[in-house]
Amino acid sequence: MVLKFYNLREQPFGVTPDPRYLYLSPTHREALASLEYGISSGRGFLGIVAAPGMGKTTILFHLLQQLSKNARTVFMFQTHVTPRDFLRSLMADLGLDDCGGDLVQMQAKLNEMLLQEARTGRRVVVVVDEAQNLEDSVLEHLRMLSNFETTSEKLMQIVLAGQTQLADRLASPALVQLRQRISMMVRLAPFDRDETERYINHRLQIAGYAEELALFTRPALRLIAEASGGIPRNINNLCFNALSLGCVNKQRMIQGDTIVEVIRDFDLRTVKQNAPPVAETAVSSTTTRSSRIEVKNELPNKFRRLIPRFAIAALVLAAAVFGASAIHHKTNGGRTGWEQAAKFANTVASTEPTSTLPNAPKQEQPLNLPMPSGGSEHFDATSKASPAGADSPNLPDAVVPGKSIRVMQDQTLYSIAMSNLGAYNKENVREIQVLNPWLTDPNRIRAGRTIRIPEPKVKSEVTKAATSKSAAEAEKP
Repeated sequence: MVLKFYNLREQPFGVTPDPRYLYLSPTHREALASLEYGISSGRGFLGIVAAPGMGKTTILFHLLQQLSKNARTVFMFQTHVTPRDFLRSLMADLGLDDCGGDLVQMQAKLNEMLLQEARTGRRVVVVVDEAQNLEDSVLEHLRMLSNFETTSEKLMQIVLAGQTQLADRLASPALVQLRQRISMMVRLAPFDRDETERYINHRLQIAGYAEELALFTRPALRLIAEASGGIPRNINNLCFNALSLGCVNKQRMIQGDTIVEVIRDFDLRTVKQNAPPVAETAVSSTTTRSSRIEVKNELPNKFRRLIPRFAIAALVLAAAVFGASAIHHKTNGGRTGWEQAAKFANTVASTEPTSTLPNAPKQEQPLNLPMPSGGSEHFDATSKASPAGADSPNLPDAVVPGKSIRVMQDQTLYSIAMSNLGAYNKENVREIQVLNPWLTDPNRIRAGRTIRIPEPKVKSEVTKAATSKSAAEAEKP
């Protein structure tokens, strides 16, 4: 469903290390070039270290794919093994008999095969992924395997790939001989903001996205870059969930608010905060009550005497804060802190470009009406003068507080106005915005929001007469 909605041939943000989707940032390109050069030069031991999710496995698969024509390659990822099991797995991947598990015979047979491959001009490349999980005995056994060599070259090229813990392991005094054998060590760095954007566009292009309209807005891309830390796996997860949510909401272009919602879903701290309290150990009420009494009796007498003073000070402080907030409320035109926060959030959201759905029904397209208040992008209902002591701003004559409705999926302001007011025009839009100050853009209204709809009220005869008189005077020369 997601692929069809966004015209994609395949999922661009998958979880498998597909070499086709490899994006070579400057550090990734340098790491791949170093590994290729080290293997072609017969350096024997190479290493690549990076944080989780940085694309080590994808680079290694790409490397083995390039070497497959001129070398025999082995990719090993089962690292929780003994030296004997490691050697048996290696020989099985090379198509050799394990000789019944005899360690000496297996090493002899492996050496014979390496010599035969060297005579034909083919290299043997062994890549060990997640090498930080290897036991010291297995790492030492790997060092012994690197002794398979002739006077002019190493018979086997070994690449150790792992997380940053691998560097700590190799720095230990027990592995000093292995560390000296590693002739090249490459690292991967996270993407910056521009590289994150190019990475996303690269994967979309490989997946078949060819629309002229950008799939992610610039604010959305900035949020992804900051939230992911420039780590490819995090970027993939954020983009995958953003496309899923955008498809549900029928968004042809992923906006910043969608990314904010995805980031909020990924915040495990909120899950912990909203989790039900853990059941306490079964304790009798008598024991609980007695423990509370003991804690109370442990309070020093001097501290008890200070409690009334603390209470009086707290009351005085609360009164001062209440008075300051009242003054601040008055100086801000009676606007509450929630209204100011909503105004700020709407102002930020208004800077993000909007998009319309292609091939959408004509009757569902909102009219391109100018915004109230002289074309300002933000119409503030509290900007009108209010009578002294009034709790709400003055409303136009034709507007009275109406009913509240919840916006359904695929509903627009056009359809809401037509079904409730019988018309969609500038005056209706202005009335709706007066009752809903948060609605700064008639073209953008999210499903699930509650919106207040005015009820038409016939103007008084005096108002009609005054309006007609004003129109007549305006027509005079």
